[in-house]
Amino acid sequence: MRFHIISAFLLTFAFSANAWSATYNTRDYRNHGDWASLELYLGNERTFRAANSTSYSDTNFTVDYYPGLCDSPVFTSRVEMEERYSSTGDFGYSQADFRVDTRDIQNGLVQMEVERGDSGLYLNYVIPDKQALSRDMRNGQVLRIRITRDDSDPMFLEFSLRGSMAAMSRAASKCYEVSQGPGRFFDDSGSSSSSPENFF
Repeated sequence: MRFHIISAFLLTFAFSANAWSATYNTRDYRNHGDWASLELYLGNERTFRAANSTSYSDTNFTVDYYPGLCDSPVFTSRVEMEERYSSTGDFGYSQADFRVDTRDIQNGLVQMEVERGDSGLYLNYVIPDKQALSRDMRNGQVLRIRITRDDSDPMFLEFSLRGSMAAMSRAASKCYEVSQGPGRFFDDSGSSSSSPENFF
């Protein structure tokens, strides 16, 4: 994608002062074609991610699953701007439309943010029906996003969905596994063949 299109968006906003991201460690990476799945962790915090980082050399699309909130994944993109920002900025919301192949269009929003010392522009997508978009992505070929502001030409993004089903399913499954905890192995109370009195 072209840097000057995004830069035109940035010029219309003022920076705010609150930092919002952290640098996570990664592990358990697996490739799924144009997508990949992996775990991000920082101390006791864990996030399970499905990501496309192949459609553009400077832009990715990620779906993050947080333990305890696995049914409400977070959709974001990071655009490499090739210059570190001197201030943290929250640029507010713009119109964003999402469509997989020729399926129904979802009208949502995108919040743009940057962080001091980071060279990325972060696009945080607000999607009305996350489950519907997730379902479409798992079964589609291309995800298309249109970002529109009144004072700028629309920006279009297209991400291949080859491998998205495997990546999203694996990330979600690991999220649910962690969310359930060790107690899940004792949920089937009818499977025990012994009762306490049999030991005496």
